[in-house]
Amino acid sequence: FTMTSGAKQLLSYESRPGKQRFYCSNCFSPIYVTTNNETEFLRVRTGLLDGDPQVEVTGHMWVCEKPSWVVIEDDKPIYIENYIGPSDPL
Repeated sequence: FTMTSGAKQLLSYESRPGKQRFYCSNCFSPIYVTTNNETEFLRVRTGLLDGDPQVEVTGHMWVCEKPSWVVIEDDKPIYIENYIGPSDPL
């Protein structure tokens, strides 16, 4: 993950121990989340991207919050809420 612009406008806060949330200081939109225990795992708000991020989807988190019209059509792990670990999908 590389931020190509706007990094100086980011603010962050620790929402719980070891979880850092980054957001825009102008409009307060959430940008991404990092955690101390998942150093190779970054949650990016994909609605902010201009194009195809060209990454492989590895699972679906917070499925309890998805709109009813969204259909998951692959066999990736489904997590009703937060990602808990590679061995804990629904």
